[in-house]
Amino acid sequence: MRKILLLSVILSLPFISISYSQVAITLRKSFVDSMKDKISYTGDFLLVAAPEKPHAAAADGDLHMSCVARVVGIPIVAEIMNAKDNKEAVRFTHFTAGTDKIVKMTGIWRIWAEHVAREKGDDETNYDPKEQKQGAKYTFSGTNPGHVFEIHPILQLGDVNCMNTLKDIEGYSYKDPTRAFTAYANAQCTLTDMDTKILINVSTLGFNYAEFWLKPVNEGLLVVDDGRFITCDIYDANGTIIAYSIRVGFPKGSDVETAVMGLNSVEKLHVMGLPRLSLRDIAKNIEGNNGEPTEQPLPFEMIAITAL
Repeated sequence: MRKILLLSVILSLPFISISYSQVAITLRKSFVDSMKDKISYTGDFLLVAAPEKPHAAAADGDLHMSCVARVVGIPIVAEIMNAKDNKEAVRFTHFTAGTDKIVKMTGIWRIWAEHVAREKGDDETNYDPKEQKQGAKYTFSGTNPGHVFEIHPILQLGDVNCMNTLKDIEGYSYKDPTRAFTAYANAQCTLTDMDTKILINVSTLGFNYAEFWLKPVNEGLLVVDDGRFITCDIYDANGTIIAYSIRVGFPKGSDVETAVMGLNSVEKLHVMGLPRLSLRDIAKNIEGNNGEPTEQPLPFEMIAITAL
């Protein structure tokens, strides 16, 4: 069922300021098909650079690192959530970043056009961040290069388990659910079938770490190796429904997966989550495209990170 935001909610909102800088993302169809029903991605990464300290809690508490992975083929930023609570992962990152050591990493994959600006002082950058194509050659030396692909949050870094970091970010103000879901629903994209690849033209959009309430509906359950996807209606703090039939992913073994499995038929679950492009919907919507650019609402889904 198509995601729908209530028109009455949209009309009652104040103007939401969003940057409409366009980003062109070219993905291999084989990559899209391999990822569309996965919560996470596991692969071999080379860690390029990491900052000395994580963000302050008020700024989200993450420790991000730039990295590359041959299979992904575009610039990547991976992030440890609540980094202050996993010092072993932080030490591993600082010990490994900037070396030629290949690291096995698992984390929530995200494609989301938010951080596409050039990093100040990264003189080695050789690409336009607003044009990202799998398989092109990319050079960067900074910790946060212009990117659309993230491993966020990291679940496993080498031998270090990071599942304990999937929890409330104390001191951080989450994005308001009505403003966030209105922005997601109002966003547009253009899809073009390019034989073995898909070109996605999309506007930049933020609203990370959104707070919302969800209630599973009687459809859309998909259990996969690394978690489960559940179709949910979305509510605000007042119990008002603000979006229908949104696909939400729950990482395997996480507290939020346990919480949603324990809901009864009338309960809602209060969560914090992250938006990402829905590769499942993109793969479906590109069928019959015949190489013609097709404008449509942004196909998105949410990943539930923690119950609040």
